[in-house]
Amino acid sequence: MSRLRLLVMLIFTLSLLVACGTESATKPTVTPPATAQSESLQPRATVTPASSTSAATSEPPSSTAPAAAVPAVTTLAPASETQWTRILAIEEPRLQGADVKLVQQRLLDLGYAEVGEADGIFGPKTANGVILFQLGNNLPQSNVVDEQTWNRLFSDEALSYANDSAASSGRIVYLKPDGRTVVSINPDGEDEQPLPIVLDEGQQIYNISADPTGTYMGWTVSMTNSEEIDLHILKTDGTLLSTYSSATQPRWSPDGTRYVANVLTQSGDVLMIVMATEREDEAGPIAQFPGYAAAWSADGSTIIFVNDNTIYTYNLESGETIQVTNLPIEGDDGWEIGEAHFSPDGKRIYFYAGQRQNLGVSGNGMQWWIMPSAGGSAGCSLRFEGCGEPVAFTAPNGNGVGEFAFNSSGGVFAYEEGFHLSACASSQNVFVRTTADEESPRAAFGTNAAAADGQEVRGLAWDASGTRLVIGFAPYRCSADFGQQFNDPPGIYVWNIGETGEPTRIADGSYPIWVK
Repeated sequence: MSRLRLLVMLIFTLSLLVACGTESATKPTVTPPATAQSESLQPRATVTPASSTSAATSEPPSSTAPAAAVPAVTTLAPASETQWTRILAIEEPRLQGADVKLVQQRLLDLGYAEVGEADGIFGPKTANGVILFQLGNNLPQSNVVDEQTWNRLFSDEALSYANDSAASSGRIVYLKPDGRTVVSINPDGEDEQPLPIVLDEGQQIYNISADPTGTYMGWTVSMTNSEEIDLHILKTDGTLLSTYSSATQPRWSPDGTRYVANVLTQSGDVLMIVMATEREDEAGPIAQFPGYAAAWSADGSTIIFVNDNTIYTYNLESGETIQVTNLPIEGDDGWEIGEAHFSPDGKRIYFYAGQRQNLGVSGNGMQWWIMPSAGGSAGCSLRFEGCGEPVAFTAPNGNGVGEFAFNSSGGVFAYEEGFHLSACASSQNVFVRTTADEESPRAAFGTNAAAADGQEVRGLAWDASGTRLVIGFAPYRCSADFGQQFNDPPGIYVWNIGETGEPTRIADGSYPIWVK
């Protein structure tokens, strides 16, 4: 059984049990002046029914999904041809009928082998196939066969997620290992084209990011062995728009028209500045306020951020700052919060954190938590409206997050998580998971010899379909003085999260972005 399929089975096993019972803010050293310069999936051949997610699941140190017994089947329901008649989902007793068998057979015809067999019983295996079909066909990951899912499943446009994913749209832009050359390439690794960029002698690019629309990008540039950095804002064809002194890598608004970056004032305070991507000459920030680890709401009206281990929001229209969390920040029971994000529907906040008493010496043991967007203090369950007690969303594992992104459907998110292996080495990996409550994340790269010494993630980005990631990744070994010695060139990898196996390496380089 593929590891993705095992992962999704674990998801629904946990659902059954329920039914039964940073990029951390990089702190620059100089205050910036406000100066300016000038695959989609393809339909496959389908089979008409007769009557008409996997790499290894990441294993954080402390949790294993339990198995559930399969209850007896007692519910029967007929189906007429391919007409939708009812919602199909995991229930107890199990739903059974000709409509269930039609769904199973159709999924099998489209290549979703996780269904197992068309036995007419809607169990965890069938639900596994349903969620993968929804993911591959850009449908809400509801885990049930509603009318929308049914109609797509029995249409000529139904896509086989695992087998029809080779076609691609867009190109991948990335930084070559020399640190000075930026190129674009097709997702299959062919047709490399350099971008027209001009760097001063001795300058190097240290990272690249793109806005969600793939229209703009930014990179930070520095002289070799210098702590001073400049932020360059460009179009993805290489056209330079602006340069700012001593600003960190931006986090972009959903439409790409604005971004937020950190600066450090001369008094040592960390500020966030919000800028227009294509601003008029000499235009200053749209807004500025203290904090770090900023993220945007889906409509671009609000920024969520962290300051002094407390989560806040800032409304760009009203200029109002609202404190979201009221958790302890002092002592052993105090919280260490790395960053926070809105869910795509705006109803939840995902934040990466841990209480000091539960963290190791190196900080390992942090995890993702969820709470209502309205916030609040501890003392009541998240399941009750108006309460703000954080609820663990993943098992304890790492000590920091460097990248985070929802896919285009908003039903799956990817993040980079790292943890210390020793005083010498840290290990970073990319994980994906859906927004379903009961689930374990799935890791992109498995444990290997390099991971025992150290591995570093250098950027990640979704494609437009929301089914593939491009990842920059590099293993390294520690030298005697605890430095990092990269024994292989960093690589650019493409990961179809619906296929078995690890990501495919397509080029040497770092900090890839997916653009139109």
